[in-house]
Amino acid sequence: MKKKRLNNLYILTLVIGFNMFGISACSNETDKKLLIEIPEHGFVSLLGPKRWEESLVSGNGTLGALVPGDPSKERIIFSHEKLFMPEYPPTEAPNLASHMDKIREWVIAGKGDKAAEFAVELGNEVGIEGLIWTDPLIPACQLEIETLNPEKVINYARGVDFESGETITAWETESGFFERRLFTSRPDQLIALHIAAPDSDLNIRVRLATLPQTDEEMDHEAEAFMEDKLIEDVRTKVDETGWLSYTTEFKKKWDGSLKGYLVECRVIPTGGTMKASDGWLLITDADELFVLSRILLSYDMPLPAKTALHEYEIPDYKKLLAEHRAVHGEMFHRFSLDIGGGESFPLAEDLQASSSFGNLNPSYLNQLCKAARYLLISSTGEIPPTLQGIWGGTWRPAWSGDFTLNGNVPSAIASGLNTNFREVTEAYINYMFSMYSDFRDNARDLYDAPGIFVPSRTSSDGKTYHYAKPYPHLFWYAGGAWTSQFLFDYWQYTGDDSFLREKAIPFMLDAAAFYKHILVEGEDGGYNFIPSYSPEIGPLGHHPVVINATMDVAALKQLIRNLLYLNYAGYLTEFDEQGWTSVLKGLPEYGIDEEGDLKEWIWPGLKNDNSHRHASHLYPLFYEVDPEFKERPELIEAAKTAIEKRLEYRRGKQGAEMAFGLVQKGLAAAHIGDTEHAFECVDWLCNSYWSPAQTSYHDPGEIFNVDIAGGLPAVVTEMILQSSVDKLILLPALPEQWSQGSIKGVGTRCGVTADMKWDKGVPQKLHLKAHRTGKLTVLYKDQSWEIETTAGQDIHWEPEW
Repeated sequence: MKKKRLNNLYILTLVIGFNMFGISACSNETDKKLLIEIPEHGFVSLLGPKRWEESLVSGNGTLGALVPGDPSKERIIFSHEKLFMPEYPPTEAPNLASHMDKIREWVIAGKGDKAAEFAVELGNEVGIEGLIWTDPLIPACQLEIETLNPEKVINYARGVDFESGETITAWETESGFFERRLFTSRPDQLIALHIAAPDSDLNIRVRLATLPQTDEEMDHEAEAFMEDKLIEDVRTKVDETGWLSYTTEFKKKWDGSLKGYLVECRVIPTGGTMKASDGWLLITDADELFVLSRILLSYDMPLPAKTALHEYEIPDYKKLLAEHRAVHGEMFHRFSLDIGGGESFPLAEDLQASSSFGNLNPSYLNQLCKAARYLLISSTGEIPPTLQGIWGGTWRPAWSGDFTLNGNVPSAIASGLNTNFREVTEAYINYMFSMYSDFRDNARDLYDAPGIFVPSRTSSDGKTYHYAKPYPHLFWYAGGAWTSQFLFDYWQYTGDDSFLREKAIPFMLDAAAFYKHILVEGEDGGYNFIPSYSPEIGPLGHHPVVINATMDVAALKQLIRNLLYLNYAGYLTEFDEQGWTSVLKGLPEYGIDEEGDLKEWIWPGLKNDNSHRHASHLYPLFYEVDPEFKERPELIEAAKTAIEKRLEYRRGKQGAEMAFGLVQKGLAAAHIGDTEHAFECVDWLCNSYWSPAQTSYHDPGEIFNVDIAGGLPAVVTEMILQSSVDKLILLPALPEQWSQGSIKGVGTRCGVTADMKWDKGVPQKLHLKAHRTGKLTVLYKDQSWEIETTAGQDIHWEPEW
């Protein structure tokens, strides 16, 4: 039966190249119709993926889908934000407190390796054998869709609409046009798939299966999970009334652990017939197909037999999409960036090819900031994005696909406040508070200390004792203060006093209590961190366990200053102002080495190792600039030297591994007006770490990872607008390449949301929406203007130059 053909909207000269699907390339001399309308915000590509990391992504923060876009054998991978497989049961903590005198003696003597080895031995005594990881984030299963009578594909396109969150795959064969559309609904908490064949009938089969069935390496991973008894049982069910189910029960179970999960699909054809056969659901002679999917996690036994889909009234696909678009689109449109001077291209692959390091196309930067925002929104739910957001195409994700708190997570959520996407900051806060009791246990069990100890890694719990001799994470202390900074900054951006009193202040005081316990007071009244660890690196010629990592010192100074500020403002009662002021003064001053480099460890004889991905010693500049740097200009120059030396390491490696290290350097550079280095970081971030599907990587072209989905927009925004509690700074680090542009929806610490246009490197128009009543100073270079604000007021300001 033939049906009316959809109208195609563009005629272009196309080239199609598929390594994954085995589709013959079309001649670049043949005009073919572009099968997908190019969205205003999003992309269209003619290329299929070479691997799962190049799949299209969809998500509502809780449920996710990876959509490769194979016309004849599609494998859509479903995921859930909290699907951390229970692999590592809770262990007793090694009690370091009883041995801290011995540990400190070794560290002071330069024998950090002995201290680290001893900590491992203490772990062995309580049953910690080897390096314990976090419970891994795993995919749920995959929805397999196969064409019963596959034909040669003669035209193809796929794309994503960032505004609606809809992925689209379209292709043509001799029989006509075919299309799949998928999105993940926020209002309805389900994955919706629509398949259409306007020119012919749909003849396909579908099922839910363990992923994947065709990749030998991945098959081996799945077998290993079964052999290791990590998965107790997998059950699939196909009902010819249109129901598919996939149930997994985990082998390892303990109180509070995830016991298993259920995935259900409701398959609803228009016309045609359905039949169950050999584990598949066969759909023949259908006009179109609508598939609704949900994932239900269970922390109890027995596992559930069905999801809420059974009580769900089937809506129209377009209506369902419109309701989702209203929510998703509002978040997407709160912020926008448009840097002028670039060249636009209709196809994603051409836009990517137009840009290279040293020749960053501003249009590509604009597009990547949109893609980054889309990734961040799509992977922010009850909890923040993991290393992989909410997605995954492997049973063994890199670093367990967890929350790595010593750098990755802070990068992923870095743009939450300044680009007006508070939801990701709130998700982070909610997650950290869900771990609060674990953080208290860490402080008590590891160090016999009051307060909280925030570890370097978490996933399903906050008590993962992940450490080894080369990676002594139990001696990384900045976590509590770093978390406190996000809480304090959330209050600065929102002005929410209830949040400050009920959440931020208690957490900050608990973090401070831990530091007061572990600091070592010297005879001179000074305070030191002994031992101390700068994430994943040690000084040249030394083990990483040493003294006074600059990050530890800086994070604590920041925390104390914030508490003193709150005390002065009347928010604290019974606060030991004199005692904490004494601690602040007693902490070591930031150091500069003989080469003019900001020291990563504030202790004699410890030299920086600049052949490294992290830049943790720049922590004093990640947010508002540490006052000591303003008082000592030589520290600013030392920081510029530090940024340069860490970039030297990256330049011969296409930016090198761990993209978020460029976010750290970029933020630091922007905050001290080091425009050249800030721009270089953005240049690398854009040109080395994005896939053809506009998803981001951890390394150049490798390892699916969303760290820079938050980090890239954060750096760019801080180069254009910065704020403090009473100041708004215009174009503080604007490169000459961005002489013209506009930015809208910038969140600030001074109680306004800011829009700005600039031309020839000079601000032209500024629009402020005031959320609080007060005063602020607008700064541009050596000029300043005082502005009074009233809550709800719109302020339009055009300077006269």
